[in-house]
Amino acid sequence: MVRERLNLTLIHESATHPAVIVEAPSGYGKTVALSQWTHSQTSPAAWLTVSGHDTDPAQLLAGVLSALARVSPDVSALHTLVRRLQDGYILAQPAVFELLKLVLGDFPETVLVVDDAHLTSAAAFECVILPLIAHGRGRLRLVIAASRDIRTWCARELAHGYATVIDAQRLSFTSEELDELASHFPGAPGGDVQAADLWEETQGWPVAVQLALQSGIAYPKHDSAETETITRYIESAVL
Repeated sequence: MVRERLNLTLIHESATHPAVIVEAPSGYGKTVALSQWTHSQTSPAAWLTVSGHDTDPAQLLAGVLSALARVSPDVSALHTLVRRLQDGYILAQPAVFELLKLVLGDFPETVLVVDDAHLTSAAAFECVILPLIAHGRGRLRLVIAASRDIRTWCARELAHGYATVIDAQRLSFTSEELDELASHFPGAPGGDVQAADLWEETQGWPVAVQLALQSGIAYPKHDSAETETITRYIESAVL
């Protein structure tokens, strides 16, 4: 299901802010929503999935440069900058400013998605990501997804309107979306009352909604033993 509401939200927020922070616990469909959104973009969309190895600024920057190079292979300066950084001929901070010079030059307007950003460090985020937010001037728009709170890393940017947040509440299914989604699952809860009950019990948490619909049974009431069992299963096996 393409979530048109989320797609329109991302289009609006990314057009009006240099950075969008998509922040919610696991199971809220952040990666799926961003993947669908990037496919609707007319500008090149680079994608970096951060790992636990990207806590060093140079390592994180190398990932950013490589992601940008994949969508702009004709920009040879990107490949050169990656090699200089990896070979130790330039440090991370001056390399960030070299990247900004490229971005503000003839570089095509580009979207950069940084997924699992919580896995990097505050120091690497400050060195690499914050200057791109502050000085990208709309040529490089960032969408940063995280499963843990990273708002403190960009508190100043949020305060000054350079960044905005799409949180768990905005990522949750609305009751209207749940009605539409349920119609695609044979044996799923049908009718206004059942769909409303399902939304009430899950609060639109996407992974719980999907599990309930795919199982063909309604999500149990919150005070039942089945709810606790499903919650433990989702947290341990699904996530």
